[in-house]
Amino acid sequence: MARTPRRKDARRIRQKDRRDKARAARRQRGRSSLGDAARWPVREAWVGQDWHDPAALLDAFLVRAHDDGRAGWCHLQVDLSDGTLEQLATGSGTTDDALRARLERTEERPMVATEGSAVAALLEAALTRDLDPPAGVSAVEDLLHDQDPLDSPIPFAFGFDTPTDPGPTEPRVGVIGRLLRAVGIVRS
Repeated sequence: MARTPRRKDARRIRQKDRRDKARAARRQRGRSSLGDAARWPVREAWVGQDWHDPAALLDAFLVRAHDDGRAGWCHLQVDLSDGTLEQLATGSGTTDDALRARLERTEERPMVATEGSAVAALLEAALTRDLDPPAGVSAVEDLLHDQDPLDSPIPFAFGFDTPTDPGPTEPRVGVIGRLLRAVGIVRS
């Protein structure tokens, strides 16, 4: 049978109805994708209580949630002694799923509530030191896209030297300059 314009339109309408029903069913189950979650507001952010210990294995957890109960979350575990990203996990579902995931991953280690920028600062510091980060970093970066690491309320204590900005009054001194100063030759 040849398809007439009327049959084509009817088929398009049936396909659209099936897609809409499938989307509605996913919403009712509370499932969402991390791409959707990246647009939602940060609901919770947590870091390990031992953030001030430079030898700590620090956990960080961030949850973005929609008003209808859907959520996306990420968990990081960073070794502060060398700044490497030890573990990375992401997930989506309901806010209850996110809470369960946080409790499962950090059950033994106490955590404190913070802002999302602290989780972003921890990730950025780990990515600058870690030459081979685990898979899934891009999904976490998507979840943290609007969190500015410079706004972090927590000054993490890393066990390695972090690069600092000398500021406008202190000149930047390189290796040669430090050697010259050590020998007693001071250049102006």
